[in-house]
Amino acid sequence: MSGNDLIKPLGLAGRRKRRPVVRLALAAVVVVAAAGGLYVARHGLPMAHGPTATAVINARPVPPPAPPAPSEPATLTDITPTVGPPPAPAGTVVIHDADAADNMPAPTTEIAIAAQPSPATGAARPVAFPDPELIEASSYGPLPRISAAGERPLAAYARPSDVPADATRIAIVVGSLGIDKDSTAGAIADLPGEVTLAFAPYDPRMTTDAAAAHAAGHELLLQIPMEPLNFPAINPGPNTLTTDASEDQNRGRLRWLLGRMTGYVGAVNYLGARFTADEQAMTPVLRELASRGLLYLDDGSSPRSATEVAAGRAPFLRADVVLDADATPDAIDAQLDNLLSIAKARGFAIATASAFPASVKEISAFAASAASKGIVLVPISALLNAHS
Repeated sequence: MSGNDLIKPLGLAGRRKRRPVVRLALAAVVVVAAAGGLYVARHGLPMAHGPTATAVINARPVPPPAPPAPSEPATLTDITPTVGPPPAPAGTVVIHDADAADNMPAPTTEIAIAAQPSPATGAARPVAFPDPELIEASSYGPLPRISAAGERPLAAYARPSDVPADATRIAIVVGSLGIDKDSTAGAIADLPGEVTLAFAPYDPRMTTDAAAAHAAGHELLLQIPMEPLNFPAINPGPNTLTTDASEDQNRGRLRWLLGRMTGYVGAVNYLGARFTADEQAMTPVLRELASRGLLYLDDGSSPRSATEVAAGRAPFLRADVVLDADATPDAIDAQLDNLLSIAKARGFAIATASAFPASVKEISAFAASAASKGIVLVPISALLNAHS
């Protein structure tokens, strides 16, 4: 499948002719229907430590215990952490999603969880991938949560980045992973680990693809489909967040999307020019993400976005440049030069792109020359403090 067969760049209608997004959404539904109404991630993630067992959880929401003290009270004082039931045991957790939002076919998600060794006194707790302490078993699937000790997925799954605060830093997020098998594998293999990868929520191989990306050193985001200006003529996919839905409806859709994979540090919009412009619609979404210990990245594609205002004290970033709205190599190079100029002037910059072959090639070349350009490539989470 060529790069032009992928979905359009994040949040843009695109200037090159590509297969319409609506066909991808329909294809996702057909795949789900052909599987007998089940959305199945058939491959468990690799075990990190120790023996395993199998635990089958027919999950239903339960009243949460009192929330722990936030890990960063100075910045999250108005966010109530989401603390779910006790963590899942080591082994394979099977969540039967009997209450899928919006009458979606009920998927079954299998996630392998490594046994947790006991850390030495004074040592940091070892983190499995995914970490059972950070998983809330729910009817929507395995949701991210802040642990009972106050640890957030944002911190636990972040790629370590020991970069001086005065260094000129650039974060690049490449999305649309999971749409095409070959492009996904190419992005994971060819992009350096400092590049953050964002997964579409309809990939039937999400658990294995996410595990491969994590093993290659990439930080992960989950793409959240949001209503574009020309919806439903262009439909991002099942359970898209829309401005005409109630807050409860969008919350259910969001939780269904969040339950498709684990191990990510946050979420980024996919399309959504209409939805992100609606502060009232965006605010509960951002609060839900923050309460689960996640960051939110605005992909920078819509100048009408009200996300920064809606974010409040939630962990929030906004991209400065969309690299491949025009996915020709020369156009991508020009946007990379623009990104470099912004970083030099401000000290940091953020870009988004899609996993087109041309984008992956040009970003890889740019990353290889980063040191000679006087910049440091960092994962997206490393710029939270710089942005605030």
